Order: sequence, then C-alpha cells, then structure tokens
Amino acid sequence: MKEPIYFIVPGKPVGKARPRYSRRSKAFYTPPETASFENLIKLSFSGKYPDFSAFEGPVAVEVTVLMLMPKSFSKKRRLKAFGGRILPTNRPEIDNIVKSILDALEGLAYRRDSQVVELKARKYYSSESKTVIFLRELFFMEGEKG
Repeated sequence: MKEPIYFIVPGKPVGKARPRYSRRSKAFYTPPETASFENLIKLSFSGKYPDFSAFEGPVAVEVTVLMLMPKSFSKKRRLKAFGGRILPTNRPEIDNIVKSILDALEGLAYRRDSQVVELKARKYYSSESKTVIFLRELFFMEGEKG
C-alpha cells in the first residue's frame, strides 16, 4: 500500500460541463473551460508527483474547494465566511467539480475512476481560489486486480 498524497490546484475551480456537439465536425467535444481545468489538475498532480505509479486498490478522495469571497461581502459577513458560518452555495456545484477532478486523475492517480470508493467534498470561502485534493489507497490485497 502506498503513502497518501495531496496536491493543490491553483485558481478558480470549474465544474464538469456536458459534452457539446459540433455540427461542423459532427462530433462531441468537451467545452474548453472544462478541458483547461482538467489539464490544470493533471499538471498540478504531475508537477508534484512526476514518477507516481497509479494506485492499484480502492481509493479514498477528499476534495476541499476554496472559493474566492465576493468583494461585496461586508466586514461582518467576511468574518462569518472565514469562520465557516457562511458557505458558498453558488456555482459551480461541488458534484460537478468532483467529476472534473476524478476524470482528470484517471490514468494518473488511479487506473480508472471506479476505484474511488470513498469520497468527501466540501466548499468554503477563502481569500484565494484553489482546490486541495487528498488521495489515499484504502487497502490492496494480493491477487485482486479489480
């Protein structure tokens, strides 16, 4: 079993958008904003763990999304938000952010995203936008390859 790993993806998170259809090429494609965020996740992961070989067993994933606090918040609301008493309920939705992350890490952190059997995700306000991703292999039994 490997040691747990974590890394940070800088910038505003982007939720997984539905594939779009191009009439010109008659094919589906991933919207550019989603593709850029997924590439940023891959770069952030590979930058910290360049020689990482994918987890083989079941994986637990924790995602903490830190959203930029709106400038319109009063001092009182800012204090509440920093204390976790006001939480971001705006877009992007956390489930779509997680889907972008899981899809981007497939083939890098684990062989396929079906290996993710435990998931915890949360959104908070912060003074900067970033996403913190923590992964750990739960266990791996010899002879079991999925």
